[in-house]
Amino acid sequence: MKKNLFYLLFAMVVPLSSMAQSEVSRFLSSGASDMEKLTEAYLEPFGKGFGTAMNAGWYNTAKPHQLFGFDVTINATLAMVPTQDESFDLDNYTWNFLLPGPDSESPTIAGSGDGASVGLDMGNGNTISNLYDLPSGTGFAMVPLPMMQVGVGVFKGTDLSFRFFPEVGLGDFGKVGMFGFGLRHDFKQWIPGFKKLPFDMSAQFGWSRLSGTYNKVEYYPTDYIDVPFEVVDPQLPTTEEGIANDYYRTQDLTLTSSAWNTNLIISKKIAVLTGYVSIGYAASNFNIALNGNYLLPDYIPASDPDYNASDDTNGDYIVTVLDSDNEMRDPIDANIQYSSINTSVGFRLKLALLTLHATYVYQDYSMYNIGLGVSFR
Repeated sequence: MKKNLFYLLFAMVVPLSSMAQSEVSRFLSSGASDMEKLTEAYLEPFGKGFGTAMNAGWYNTAKPHQLFGFDVTINATLAMVPTQDESFDLDNYTWNFLLPGPDSESPTIAGSGDGASVGLDMGNGNTISNLYDLPSGTGFAMVPLPMMQVGVGVFKGTDLSFRFFPEVGLGDFGKVGMFGFGLRHDFKQWIPGFKKLPFDMSAQFGWSRLSGTYNKVEYYPTDYIDVPFEVVDPQLPTTEEGIANDYYRTQDLTLTSSAWNTNLIISKKIAVLTGYVSIGYAASNFNIALNGNYLLPDYIPASDPDYNASDDTNGDYIVTVLDSDNEMRDPIDANIQYSSINTSVGFRLKLALLTLHATYVYQDYSMYNIGLGVSFR
């Protein structure tokens, strides 16, 4: 039996960082395309901010270590979401079946206020208005990210850097971890006449990857759909144990973000204080995927050949169906990409082996980075 499926997904609790979580509530559309668009639109500031923050903190001076010199630094970065990314307009997207309401503007995860009300356009003049509300904003227009980094001098004015956020288990909820590597090289030494200039200059490259899993999605449509189902497949599990075994066991949310950047750095040391500036380019890709099996509702309008008036118990000319055949696997695989030219300015204070640094990075998603560490040679 061929039916027009309209999918309701209770989505996700997304780990914003090791410090916070935010709920991404109900998404509805007629297929993976609409679901992914909603996911990308709502989470765009988080995806961009997270990728941006992963590119911060690679350096606090242009001068590499001497051979076998090293530093160990704890960094904290705060990426700021620009005002224009605190909301999105549904009318700026092409939807398959999603029907924006009269107020088409809705907050993103970084915005504030209630989400816009949306419905379904099922074709042939059949619509469902105000079926559900998009998620509200969190009112938190920034993305924090902590990490640890180790750098070591190897040869000819070259540093190798390694950064990591050890994989942390989130109890029964999942896990998150990060790693990356970088390279910094003093190229001034190779340019005739530059070696005697009274400042340090180097080129830097860094790459990092973060991955996390949230395994407490636990979606089952009768828990999250307010409208009553008029036709329910008798083969569906009805006990909590049956539902868990058939539908909850494989459901999880995975988050993967990779980022890379390259910079030209100039620094000048005066006594214990080093000032530095840079210009560079950074890019990132943020992926969020909803995995597992999801049982999805079916709405059959009166214009559909499968419509049966005797099933329409509430007389709204739409029959709501929960059928075991309407199961979807891995419904969301959304990508959020970001790239930008940036400039930064910062300083480092070094007292014996102890270092303290602060950096401001100017771009669309501006950043503040601070770090505390030890540095030898």
